[in-house]
Amino acid sequence: MKIGVGLCGHLLQSRDRKMLMKVLDSGIRAEVLQEDEAVLFNAMMHHFNEYGTVPEKESLRGKVAGVLLDQMPSVMPEPLDFYIHEVKQRKLAVDVQEALTLAIKEIEQSKPADAIRIMQSLVHGSTAAADGLGAGMDLRDTARQRWEQYEHLRDLRLANKIDGIPFPWGFVNDFTFGLHAGDFAVLVGRIGVGKTWLLLHCALASWRSGLSPLIVTTEMTAEGLGRRIDAMMAGISYTDFTRGQLGSVAEEHVRLVTLKDYQEMPPLIVVGSPKIRSAEDLHSAIRTYQPTGGVFLDGVNRIRGGKSNDRYQRVAEAADELKAVADSTSVSILGSTHFNRQGGKTAKAGTKGDMEDIGYGYAIAEQATMLFGLMQPDDLKIDNQILVKVMKAREAKHPEGFVVNCNPDTMNFGIVGQWNDGQVEPIIEDSVADEEEVPF
Repeated sequence: MKIGVGLCGHLLQSRDRKMLMKVLDSGIRAEVLQEDEAVLFNAMMHHFNEYGTVPEKESLRGKVAGVLLDQMPSVMPEPLDFYIHEVKQRKLAVDVQEALTLAIKEIEQSKPADAIRIMQSLVHGSTAAADGLGAGMDLRDTARQRWEQYEHLRDLRLANKIDGIPFPWGFVNDFTFGLHAGDFAVLVGRIGVGKTWLLLHCALASWRSGLSPLIVTTEMTAEGLGRRIDAMMAGISYTDFTRGQLGSVAEEHVRLVTLKDYQEMPPLIVVGSPKIRSAEDLHSAIRTYQPTGGVFLDGVNRIRGGKSNDRYQRVAEAADELKAVADSTSVSILGSTHFNRQGGKTAKAGTKGDMEDIGYGYAIAEQATMLFGLMQPDDLKIDNQILVKVMKAREAKHPEGFVVNCNPDTMNFGIVGQWNDGQVEPIIEDSVADEEEVPF
């Protein structure tokens, strides 16, 4: 059976749209297939672009050579990744052979400089192809995918739902749709502002939604983090809890939550310091625990990256590696790090709390999908509140920021209001039905 036929056979048998997108994302198009395979692949793509589904095998009979369909076994002998790899390797071998033939021809014609240029092009192009890089995309092949994505987002918005791991604040879910696979989001704040508490609040929102998050701290022990989680889940004063000063009613409530209610929830894995020190360690933990509710990393700045003696360079490389981990494992990572000594002191100073104020590396800001700056002006500090400045939020338009409570003694981490031009304003829910139509 031909390699390209095996690849198409997987798509026809599963009729799984995600499988087709995986093939297209790998750079495979009809042009890299052999002639008869290309006819089959083009017929499938035409059906998909026309009707939005991968066709039934028998519906292609008459449009392609019947012998190709008859060659397909009832079960493909190899996984889809095998056929993707083999198709790319076959195309690479052809490209290398053609380039070498041209280079030899130029040498025979006493044109060594032209031969060198051909070989340089061969090395660059072949390396990119071998690594799965540089694969172009025909916009026509993925038009339906983009349209379906728009329809998906529109339907979610009309239903007041999200398709990602939820933040604990509906206001944030409105403009982010939650945390998605491959996201690398970061909370940035000065030491002691409450980064860990808000990070845990986000992690527990994921857990309460029925997902299984992975919480990693590079600064605390798992036991210390567990005490914070127990207090937050029970809704009792952290100070009283750690001092053994709870009353009998509160003690019974904590015992019920932690010893009984926990057993009815999905796994919540906590890894404490110093178990994870590098992006590779985190990657291994993700492979081991398979978190469905995202990764929550307390202390991005303590993750080791590269071998440079310069701490700024190491943090920059660690940020690159963490984003790569999020992409390769298809998980979301929400981490915390800190501003430098000058950054984040006040929300009203125009140069404070910006991306360049992130401690040890602007690369964190570059790699972050979403970036939230945690600040505490004096008037908010009195009320145990934090300004969360939205510094970056994917490609979407986003609000300037919002204010949340951060009080471990009352376990109040609810949202207070929207931050706009130095003022806290009430959050007004959007009314989809009242929106005016945009004239075209």
